[in-house]
Amino acid sequence: MASPAEQRVFNPHGRRHYRRHYSLGEVRAGGVVVLLLAGVLSWVVWMGAHPDPELFGNADLLDPGTPVVERGVLPEGLSPAGFAEGPIAHFGADNLYEKINGRAGYFTSKGFEQLSFVSLRHEQDEALAIDIELYDMGSADNALGAYAGEKGAGIESERAAAGLWHRDRNALYLTHGQHYVRAIGSSEQPAVLEALGQLRGALEAGLPAAEAELPWAHALFAERGIDSGAITYHRENAFSFGFARGVYSALLADGETEVFVVAAPDEAAAGALAERFLGGFASIGERLSGEPWVKDRYLGSLAGARAAGALVCGVRGAPELEAARRELEALCQVLGALPEALREKALAGAAPAPEKGEVESAESEQGEAAGGYDEAEDGYE
Repeated sequence: MASPAEQRVFNPHGRRHYRRHYSLGEVRAGGVVVLLLAGVLSWVVWMGAHPDPELFGNADLLDPGTPVVERGVLPEGLSPAGFAEGPIAHFGADNLYEKINGRAGYFTSKGFEQLSFVSLRHEQDEALAIDIELYDMGSADNALGAYAGEKGAGIESERAAAGLWHRDRNALYLTHGQHYVRAIGSSEQPAVLEALGQLRGALEAGLPAAEAELPWAHALFAERGIDSGAITYHRENAFSFGFARGVYSALLADGETEVFVVAAPDEAAAGALAERFLGGFASIGERLSGEPWVKDRYLGSLAGARAAGALVCGVRGAPELEAARRELEALCQVLGALPEALREKALAGAAPAPEKGEVESAESEQGEAAGGYDEAEDGYE
């Protein structure tokens, strides 16, 4: 058994103590401390309820609030019934990453100029919201290119007042002139879906558009039965060729063959540009003797291009030569019959040919790596 001294050190009873009494001085001191603490608490509560008016006399200490941000191109009356707008924010090319980090490069490569953002929240249920991203892409071509690059496979586009649009579950995507809009709802609840429908009408009615017609290539591809939503606009570096600017392309129903068109400044430039495309394709393939076709050395697919006046038509990724020939011939025939007004529109927007040495094209680098393609040797400008 432990001795009394050991029991005092190793107390088996946690609440037990060995003082038989407390002095009167200790009791009085404890009471004074309790009274002081109670007094401090009472003073804090009273002062909180009766602040000194002079504290508000210095305007420099007041919160100036959030400065009002201009609406920019965001239409007035944008909020559907039952929703209210939150703060508006604008982003340029230098800080777009702050809003859409990881996707900023996609938009800047397509001609992005400004993003205007606003969130709409339901007045009765804050869990229901719609975030609106309005991109000014500088031109209708750029806006449609950004739209096509984000459209999911199998989704058909609808013709809008001055562009294209579609719905995908709880989201609305549309173009209107040079603007591309993404409106993303927080859920698929009926209130959100109905609001997206109202929002489309408000955007089309309120956004400016220089013209309602789609770019010239859309009418051209429509003659070949190609939906406008399947058309991609390559502002630059089409097919990874540094010289290829302002190219329109579309994937055909077979999922392999891609057709493309591009306008050149004149007929001579178009002929040279068609040869440059062939040279680019030849950097990873073999040119067929006496024909404007190149066979990919890895995939076995066919690619070709030729001039039709001041315009260039082409095919790439075709699995068979005869099918590729038919597609190219049909496309060039439609191109040759293009109405004069559309032809003039195409030529007016033709990208100038780059100066020699201005752009280091990707196909030239590929050719050097493969030890084959030499631009100067083949005479391409």
